[in-house]
Amino acid sequence: MSLFLAGVLIGFSVAVPVGPIGILCIQRTFLRGQLSGIFTGLGVACADAVYGSVAAFGLSFVYNFIEKQQLIIRILGALLLLIIGLKNLLTKEFKSPAINEPLKTDYISNLFNSYSSAFFITLTNPLTLFLFTGILSWLNIDIDQETAFNSASLVFGIFLGSFLWFFILSSLVVMFKKRFSFSYLKWMNIISGLAIILFAVMILLSILFINK
Repeated sequence: MSLFLAGVLIGFSVAVPVGPIGILCIQRTFLRGQLSGIFTGLGVACADAVYGSVAAFGLSFVYNFIEKQQLIIRILGALLLLIIGLKNLLTKEFKSPAINEPLKTDYISNLFNSYSSAFFITLTNPLTLFLFTGILSWLNIDIDQETAFNSASLVFGIFLGSFLWFFILSSLVVMFKKRFSFSYLKWMNIISGLAIILFAVMILLSILFINK
């Protein structure tokens, strides 16, 4: 139980800082509805669970591979952010269906896109893995001494903590959404697109300067 609670705290703490994924969650909740924001958070939580599993189960061969290939992985992540940011600027958003209407095929597809894009963006940020490993070391959690069940409890806690933050974030957005007119929502699309592009450029610049 203690490892599960530690995992929840770790997952929640890592998810809270607002980055490109946080902006995506806010933008999608504003323009597509809370379910889209929740699926975005679900994608992040699943990716965090993947990296949490590598750290919690001590999968050194996976860790070493990611460490060696982190340059390529980060470039792919930056390019994915650029594509999403440009898409936000160039395309019009659709209105989410009413609660009492059945989900349409295109809406289900967009929910899957919300999940998959958030999953891959998070997965292309290997710093998340290094952060998890550092936190576990700081908490003096000896991976070699833990059973598989304990490690699984830690990973599930990380997943739940990460997802909990994005659920709270999307819920807060819904609370304030009614105060904004449609024109504000269009500006939200533009601003979020520019912010995501800026994050992508910053990642590429950091890679450029670090590897000089």
